[in-house]
Amino acid sequence: TEQPSLVLLDIKMPGMNGLDVCRELRRQGYDGPIVMLTAKADEIDTTVKQLRAMSRGLRHAAACRAPSHAECPTFQGLLKAAASGALDTRRQRNVLASKGRTA
Repeated sequence: TEQPSLVLLDIKMPGMNGLDVCRELRRQGYDGPIVMLTAKADEIDTTVKQLRAMSRGLRHAAACRAPSHAECPTFQGLLKAAASGALDTRRQRNVLASKGRTA
């Protein structure tokens, strides 16, 4: 029998969750790639973006020729972006907390 090139699953599916489907596929001998989706994908995306921004900031700080970071327009922009991201994260946590959920 022909196997799919890729299997795309969600953690939450009706009847059987994605992890159970994944285990069953492996038990039956499927050895192809399996991509799992999750409701946390947005949160993971945000974390990756924050880490990339932090990396860019550190690289820039190491190479910047400005007399101080406070005088560097690039560093000021990175700092504003980081502060904005931190405020967004805090707002999201407050919204979740008001609904009785945790982040």
